[in-house]
Amino acid sequence: MLHKTYRAELYSALGYLATWLPNSGLQLGDLVVAAGDSGLVRVGHIRHHGLSFTPHSGSTRATYEYASSGAVSVFTKIAGQAVPGSSLADAEAGLVVKFSRTNAIVFEASGCSSTSIADLASLGRAIEKRYAAGKWDRKWMLVTELVKAQGATIIIAGSQSAQADLKASGTVGTGGIRLSDLNAKLEAKNTVGIGFKIIASTGLTPLYRASQIKASWFGLGSGQFRPRSSESKAGGPIAFADLAPDDFLD
Repeated sequence: MLHKTYRAELYSALGYLATWLPNSGLQLGDLVVAAGDSGLVRVGHIRHHGLSFTPHSGSTRATYEYASSGAVSVFTKIAGQAVPGSSLADAEAGLVVKFSRTNAIVFEASGCSSTSIADLASLGRAIEKRYAAGKWDRKWMLVTELVKAQGATIIIAGSQSAQADLKASGTVGTGGIRLSDLNAKLEAKNTVGIGFKIIASTGLTPLYRASQIKASWFGLGSGQFRPRSSESKAGGPIAFADLAPDDFLD
């Protein structure tokens, strides 16, 4: 499925879970459940269960970029240039994005800031106690870190010859055009075989990290707080742990 490939590729490249749908408005401390092809469904917030946390905000902004290896090309078209095979007129500037396989991804999020739960270990222990007392649903996933982007473009190919012609109707700087450039006011003039797209959108939370109650394969005590690995599917005591894309297959 398109969203499973998207989530797995970005996790491997960036180390974050990818929000699906990318325009879902997540908040730090949200409790969500996986809902198949529909992505995430918000079921509440940690504060609704009498728990609180200390947020920690990163001091710098970053740009996250990813393109499926060997399957994506991005060509910058300047005004006055003719590009064969593109719907962009000679006088128009923009970007031509071409794909060579189905489900290939191009992802760019700029001006990204990260906010995380600073006291996650102690919060995890409190959640484990609630679970042991029958006051916590094992399906709930807690959003423990959130990346918010000032601008983001995400395109996923729906065919092996997909193409997106993006027209720039705004300001184009001397350094060229970036996929997530809000000033360029990019818009999709024509697309062929595109499975999903968000073009130069603002206010997205495209990346996050989350934790959930999981069984400990190695027999760690319930007070332990550890990363979740794909091998720890069952057995052993219950622990609150980080999530990876394979957790959504349960």
